[in-house]
Amino acid sequence: MKLGIILICVATVIFVVAAILIKKQPYRILNGFMLEAGVISFGGGLVCLTSKYNFDVTSIVVKVFFIAYYLLLFLLGIGLFGNGVRVVKKEGKSVTHILPFFCGFLLLASSVIGVYNDVIGVTGIAWFVKLETIVSYCAAYIPLALFGVWLANDIYRKSPKEPETDFIIVLGCGIKKNGEVTPLLKGRLDKAVEVFETGERKAKIIVSGGQGSDEIISEAEAMKNYLLSIGIPESSIILENKSTTTMENLSFSKKIMEEKKKDYHCTISTSSYHVLRSAMFAKKLNLNASCVGGKTAAYYYPAAFLREYAAIIMKNKYALAIYALLVGIPFLIQQIMIAGI
Repeated sequence: MKLGIILICVATVIFVVAAILIKKQPYRILNGFMLEAGVISFGGGLVCLTSKYNFDVTSIVVKVFFIAYYLLLFLLGIGLFGNGVRVVKKEGKSVTHILPFFCGFLLLASSVIGVYNDVIGVTGIAWFVKLETIVSYCAAYIPLALFGVWLANDIYRKSPKEPETDFIIVLGCGIKKNGEVTPLLKGRLDKAVEVFETGERKAKIIVSGGQGSDEIISEAEAMKNYLLSIGIPESSIILENKSTTTMENLSFSKKIMEEKKKDYHCTISTSSYHVLRSAMFAKKLNLNASCVGGKTAAYYYPAAFLREYAAIIMKNKYALAIYALLVGIPFLIQQIMIAGI
């Protein structure tokens, strides 16, 4: 009973803090994980409270929940395998394009381990039961980590943006062999044009992207050609054709903007899955910026998001600690309940 009340109080505090952070700093990866931690704590609290009155009914409800949850993970795993096949067929083989296969396997493994532990039940000597339980919660890290990053990205993508802007930076992402923009890059450009039109065509559009070894022109030139073809005046377009990374896109564009105007606000146009990391880079460069996301093809989104997830995790020093906390909360609750607190 005491544990249930404590957990619900903790969840309430987490939700309040998360709401404040989301309003003040919507670009933080922490936002997604705090919401997850709040839901886990609240759910654990309810389980503790209800089990005091009717343990059998609570056990059945919890078991049904876990069955539905692991079934969802299993179906998602199968779906990612299918998505991986489609992406490889359409886009060719690459490390990014095989990520859905790898993640699909992890989700399938996580669902099997979870069912064995939480639905069927682990039996045997004490040390084996504890070991398998720890393995089960470590497997739970996979969907929690993925959903946490997706949630943080979606929170920022849907957060309110500045209505007026002086510059719109379009981040490059590769072009076709014939020098035309890809559907992914077109999505970024179309979103930039939407912002441009909303602002009554007052802003300057900075197309940012250098020329790769396998590209006949720079990404910036390809983007400029596309904008001209849909009626954007050349006087509204600025080329930044030296950058090769997102950080360089923003850093080189920053120099251009500072030369033209001291106090400015800019809007960064990228893909829907890329807004959170772009916002992180912008914050690191002290840019007064908002990030918006263009349309991403549904079939390509899982592979692109998984790549983004890996990039964010590698650069975020707090991520592993947050994941460990999320995985550890349910395990700690279970051990406390076993101890009879």
